[in-house]
Amino acid sequence: MAGQSVNTYDQQSPKASAQDGQLYSAGQGLAPVVNNPGPVSPLSIMCWPAALDRSWQEAPPPASPGLLREVTWGDFDEYLQRLSELHLSFNQARQQLEADSVRRIIARDPIGTGHLRGEGLLQALRKVPGLYFQEAFSLTRQEVFEEVCHGGAEEEWCQTVETLSGYMDTIEGELLNEIAARSDSFFEAAESLQALQQSLEVNLQHIKELEGRVAGLDKIMCKKAAAVRRLHVHRGNLKEVAEIVQVLEAVLHAQDAIQLLVLGKDYSSAVELLGNLKYQCEQQGLTRLHCLRHLPDSLANLSNSLITALEEDFEATTNWKSSVVLVGEAVQIATNERGSGPLDIDLEPSSSGRSVSSLEGDEELCSFLQSVLGGLSQLGALSGTLSRYAAKAAGELKAAFLNVMEQILTPPAEKVPDSPVDEQDSSRSSTEWRKAMQACDHAVFHGLLTACLYVAEGCCHHHVSVCELLGRLTSGARIAGHKAMVDLLMTEVCEALVEVLHKHFADMLNARSTEVSSLAMSQLEQLVRVAQKSIDLGKKYDVRLAPRLNNVVQGQCRVFLETIHTKNVSRLRELLDMENWKKYEAPARCQDIVNSLLPAERSAEVGENGRIETSSEPSTSAPSVHSLPAIAVGKQEYRIVFSAAGLIECLGEYLAFHKAFPEFVTETGQFVLELLTSFNTRSCQLLLGAQAMRTSGLKSITAKHLALCSQCIYLLRSLHRPLAAALLGSEGQSRRAILQPDFDRLNQDLITHCDSIHSKLVSIMKERLILSTRQLASSAKEWPHKDDATEPSNIALQIGKQLSTLSQVLVPLLLEEQIIDVFTRVAETFSSVLAESFQSLEPDQEFTEDQAEHWHHQWRTDTVYLLGCLRQMPLPDDVKEGSLKELSYLCSETVGNEVHGVQVAQKGTGAGS
Repeated sequence: MAGQSVNTYDQQSPKASAQDGQLYSAGQGLAPVVNNPGPVSPLSIMCWPAALDRSWQEAPPPASPGLLREVTWGDFDEYLQRLSELHLSFNQARQQLEADSVRRIIARDPIGTGHLRGEGLLQALRKVPGLYFQEAFSLTRQEVFEEVCHGGAEEEWCQTVETLSGYMDTIEGELLNEIAARSDSFFEAAESLQALQQSLEVNLQHIKELEGRVAGLDKIMCKKAAAVRRLHVHRGNLKEVAEIVQVLEAVLHAQDAIQLLVLGKDYSSAVELLGNLKYQCEQQGLTRLHCLRHLPDSLANLSNSLITALEEDFEATTNWKSSVVLVGEAVQIATNERGSGPLDIDLEPSSSGRSVSSLEGDEELCSFLQSVLGGLSQLGALSGTLSRYAAKAAGELKAAFLNVMEQILTPPAEKVPDSPVDEQDSSRSSTEWRKAMQACDHAVFHGLLTACLYVAEGCCHHHVSVCELLGRLTSGARIAGHKAMVDLLMTEVCEALVEVLHKHFADMLNARSTEVSSLAMSQLEQLVRVAQKSIDLGKKYDVRLAPRLNNVVQGQCRVFLETIHTKNVSRLRELLDMENWKKYEAPARCQDIVNSLLPAERSAEVGENGRIETSSEPSTSAPSVHSLPAIAVGKQEYRIVFSAAGLIECLGEYLAFHKAFPEFVTETGQFVLELLTSFNTRSCQLLLGAQAMRTSGLKSITAKHLALCSQCIYLLRSLHRPLAAALLGSEGQSRRAILQPDFDRLNQDLITHCDSIHSKLVSIMKERLILSTRQLASSAKEWPHKDDATEPSNIALQIGKQLSTLSQVLVPLLLEEQIIDVFTRVAETFSSVLAESFQSLEPDQEFTEDQAEHWHHQWRTDTVYLLGCLRQMPLPDDVKEGSLKELSYLCSETVGNEVHGVQVAQKGTGAGS
């Protein structure tokens, strides 16, 4: 029976295997059909492999009772909940695709024919197998013929032919439907084209008729125009003859009248008469007459003499008459500055505007100047006169500068007594002036710059006022066309004067360029302030020139900054080479420099007793002269060495320069970074590289030396962010992008240096521990001979003393976070090495039982003592337990947790004391 059942299963297995394959294929094809959110089409169903297989529709045989458990809706809750969001997204995508499909149908079938254009033909073509659309399709090919006809009988071939004929009929029917659907539009277009051609023919006929009529009218108009032209020519000839006769009469008396008008300064009438005479000569052609052959030369001479008289009157009216008084005031200002120190005065020219103001108040003089301008304009000489005015103004300013320099730089013994300022013309060369400026002191030179700036202000004020007056005068009807020229004149005058001022200042500053490096910061600020006022003078009058003076000022400031940096680099290197790495009480000015970097709530003040007091209010008291035991940054104090105090003073110089000249933030920031990097690198070489033993004569590099160096580096780390904020806080993104990466790199170097120092401290302690543990094995052999096993051995006492000494040295110097970092590493290292060393000890086999017991007792005493010493290190309790777990575990396993815990504490207290 069993064999029969097996045989039956074997007979049914091919069918079952085929059915399983169909079900698997149907399942694989069902997924893309069901998951497609688009509308269901016949093609998509045909793509499902099980679409043509209907065997799955047969009802499955009933399952045996109890074979499968009962399925309820609750079994699908978890599945539905997991797929709810995906199902919601699927429905939304389907709705969106349906809406897009409706819009496309409306766009493609706007008249509502009921079907899309070409859709029927497309569906008909889809019914034909793709084989018939291939380029290589030909029934003459054997493989194509066999694929189409399947190699069957003649009835199958006929059936195939009928099927293909049915495809062709369907396609032809759809083509006819498409042609019929588009035939109405074609005939309507043809009718419209025919109507358009008829309309064009009618319009063309009308145009030809109009052209004929216009041609007849043109012939008549040409005849009439020729007759009118002849009459006009005759009339013009008669008029010219009459005008020539009148001009001949006027020319006889015009020349004498012009000369009389010029002598009487009636320029407007003279210019008008001369202009009329020239006009008549040019228009009437009088020069061709023999009696007037010399008239052009006479008129040219009259015009030149009139222009000369007008220019002289113009210069006399607009001359800077108050220059002598202004030069005297400038010299007086420079003398006062030398006597009472540099003065910050606002240069407001007092006497420079008197001539212009008096000219503006005199209506008769203004009317005369307006007539002069009108005459020059009519004679065509106004542009030349105005162009020379800018050069004349620049020459007046140069002469005023020479007078000022002569009065200030000439020794009193060489001055001519009772001589006016304008008569003391100097014949010195530029080389002599340069030597004179180099020989004078800073106060004289600063007074010279101030006086020149005062004179330039007055000169610019005068000539700008003249140009403004000329602008108002040229607004009249007679010379209104020259308003733009006068506006251009103001620009040219301002440019010429400011260019002379900038060139003069640049030459004077270049003459003393060698003295820049020896100036104090306040003296450089005075020079830059005066130079900046001269630059602002150009901005006041909207003059844009080449930044020559600005480049000179920036160049000298840059030289001054480079001098400071060179001096600071050399000083810092000398301090580091001589550094003995001992604690140094820094002067209070170092704390003041640090406070200038910090906000008010983090600054610290120095009390009367020299102690540092943190204050939340900005300090207004004078800098203290006390020495400080530490530098305070907020509530944290740092012990420093002598070279670190020098570094802070150098930083103070850079900060003072940045405050005075913030435009050099890039150079200042780079020099600050270079100096800090130099200190960090050199201190690392001296201590971690042990070069200090050679440079400053240290016998060894101790933990105290490393701790003080670590404090200095931590101080720089705490000042890193305030220093970057002080330099880059108000700068734009471009300059910040240049320096910020360098500041970040410096901070990372400082962190690395501090970590190296801590590692060095730990390595020193580890080396000493290893030296001690190497003697542990030989010392352990002597334990049985020791009288009292309750006292620690010499090796244990030596290790405990090392830990106690390390705590006494580092705790007063390092910060809390440094202490935790260093002692955590030391605790982990000692715990690991001691546990390994004591665990490797074994009593000698030659020991008796009492000696072995004595040896074990001494072993427990030393481990408990050392664990107590380690627990006395300045670490939090949780950190201690984590760092000493190896040695603690060894003691708890061998000594015990309850009784020996008290012994550990007692021994530890003794070791710590």
